[in-house]
Amino acid sequence: MSKVFEEERIFTWGLEGQLIGILTSPTSTIPQSETPVVILLNAGLLHRVGPFRLYVNLSRALAAQGVTTLRLDLSGVGDSPIRHTPINETERAVTDVQEAMTALTESIGATTFILGGICWGADISWETARVDNRVKGIALLDGFAYRTMRYHLVSYAKKFHPDTLLKKLKRWIALSRRLEQVPQAAEAFPRDFLPHRVLVKEVQRLCDRGVRFFFIFSGGVADYYNHRAQIEANLASVKREVDQVKGEYLASADHTYSMATDRRALISLISGWISAFPRK
Repeated sequence: MSKVFEEERIFTWGLEGQLIGILTSPTSTIPQSETPVVILLNAGLLHRVGPFRLYVNLSRALAAQGVTTLRLDLSGVGDSPIRHTPINETERAVTDVQEAMTALTESIGATTFILGGICWGADISWETARVDNRVKGIALLDGFAYRTMRYHLVSYAKKFHPDTLLKKLKRWIALSRRLEQVPQAAEAFPRDFLPHRVLVKEVQRLCDRGVRFFFIFSGGVADYYNHRAQIEANLASVKREVDQVKGEYLASADHTYSMATDRRALISLISGWISAFPRK
């Protein structure tokens, strides 16, 4: 097998170089100032390899397209120590990402960036894009979305289909009995989406700035997303260029893409989106 990446090396940044990531560089000689660098953000408390090494394989697939990728550990996650600052978790994570972008500019001459991640990583990608003009694209995996009328119709149709109702009822009964014996833990990273009207205005502002969006939802977030057209309905009023906002739905995948076939499908989608990304 031919080598598709020049090297994978440790990349440090932040105060005293304490924050850590892995930089995957392609064999191509395209100047970094001409193509965005991809930064992959932690999926919750999982370290930089991503669930089931998803980020490793994605980084190497992108390297084959001439794209440099940094898969990083935000402060307090993986190998990066926590930074004791008087700001909240989200603000601290955004600062980590902004400092990483600055360090990449100084190190390899990168000037524009695409951010992406699963769940909390998607949330931090979004929050960073809101405040930093260097971000030109965000890939949001199980990011924000809002229930619609069609969502509820699809949900009820699935729940009460005669072929599955009895099976689900037995499963719910068995699960409820087990959960009665298990103490309930709070979420490590509770997620509070902006009110829908506010978020639409923010998406419009970023679209006007030229930011490109790729929303990918898995079947693992059926509590708020259950069909491909849902994100389009959520953002129907946003004026944007063709393909500036794209959405996909991988119904067979769970939240962490535990099946190899689902991970391959996801990597193919993201690689295709980035290959069509405008370059200078």
